[in-house]
Amino acid sequence: MRGLKSVDLRETDLTALPTRAFLLSGIESIELPDGLEEISQSAFESCEQLSGTLRFPTSLKVIGTDAFSQCRKLEGIELPEGLERIGHYCFLYCERLSGKLVLPESLLEIGERAFEGATFHGDLSIPRNVKIIPTGAFMNAGFDSGLTLPEGLTEVGAVAFGD
Repeated sequence: MRGLKSVDLRETDLTALPTRAFLLSGIESIELPDGLEEISQSAFESCEQLSGTLRFPTSLKVIGTDAFSQCRKLEGIELPEGLERIGHYCFLYCERLSGKLVLPESLLEIGERAFEGATFHGDLSIPRNVKIIPTGAFMNAGFDSGLTLPEGLTEVGAVAFGD
């Protein structure tokens, strides 16, 4: 649906957006429902017109692999407290993602190359329950200030903070 521009799901009872739900669509904006718990794999992958700041519902637990990969006009994300997992390549090549990235304390897992190519500014603080920072998680992500790693971190992958 390349002609699809705006989707408002706020009045739905969706708890999960299925795999590839809006893959390659022309969507420019999305309003997510309050009860949403999971955004599945590739749900918005390559939605190159999706722009603005995404505000995720507080019920969200999982953002799947490639969920927003290559959404090149996406400008900001507000991750909710309660979010537990950010999948591999989730925001890969979201080149306009900027501002400050606040990772919720509830976060347990960050996927490989999850934020590669974003242009965040300021400090980055990894939540205390994250034990592994995988390969390329924040590669070329543009942070320009401090980095705080949690006590109990057991592994930092290759080029996790490269470039």
